[in-house]
Amino acid sequence: MKKILVISPHSDDAELGMGGTMDKLTKDGCQIKHLVFDHEFAIRSFPEHRQEILDRLIEMRDKFKPDTVFCPATTDVHQDHQVVNAETIRAFKTNASILGYELPWNNINYHSNLSIKLTKTNIDNKWKMLQAFTTQFHRPYFNKNFIVSLATVRGVQCHAEFAESFEVIRWLIS
Repeated sequence: MKKILVISPHSDDAELGMGGTMDKLTKDGCQIKHLVFDHEFAIRSFPEHRQEILDRLIEMRDKFKPDTVFCPATTDVHQDHQVVNAETIRAFKTNASILGYELPWNNINYHSNLSIKLTKTNIDNKWKMLQAFTTQFHRPYFNKNFIVSLATVRGVQCHAEFAESFEVIRWLIS
């Protein structure tokens, strides 16, 4: 069974960036662990907690031993996302494949070089996951039309109905 670690700086980041993929990987029988940092550190304070974040990631690396790790993309401009991305790379660079998920509102440039094809059910389940974050519904990217539209664009790019896109940061094959 493939072990997947999904890292979220904030509670909704992974669901927004890869909720459809999380649904697909779960249905494919992967073991998924989800590590969220805003339960431990205040939002926009992550730069002050780099070492603690790295320590937490190393602890997860050594206990869970994931095959693949997902985190925000290297081009994400949010300060908390930048710290989580950098420390993820430091912690897992020799131990796992690392993929960056897309949060378009935080990227000026984005290196989309991996697509994961999804079904309508995966996208519907992604939207169901996002329903838990009612305090975020005021944001322009937190609506079903945006979620479906982005998945449709990413699907067109890989000849599928829907997809989510990732940046390959590190790819390890055993």
